[in-house]
Amino acid sequence: MTLPMTDPDTRWKIASRPHTPPQTLEALATDPALDVRVAVAANTSTPPQTLEALATDPALDVRVAVAYNPNAPWTLLSYLAGDLDREVRIAASQCMSLRGRS
Repeated sequence: MTLPMTDPDTRWKIASRPHTPPQTLEALATDPALDVRVAVAANTSTPPQTLEALATDPALDVRVAVAYNPNAPWTLLSYLAGDLDREVRIAASQCMSLRGRS
């Protein structure tokens, strides 16, 4: 899906909306603007396969947002619990703990 060129603030607003279609969120997951990718990672409407792709994003903030997404699959949290960055590991571990599994 190709999105029309818009400014980063507009793309961020679209990525933040809970009713944004999954196809749009998937397209925004590769946005050059960090804030847009973080918004996609935090959006509870983001499909699991898009969260999986974002879990390998080079930006720490994106991976942390994936870990805190309540719809991140358990297997994805387990993956993030082994991340090289301590902040991502802590976020994933906290979410795993809150869900009651270890």
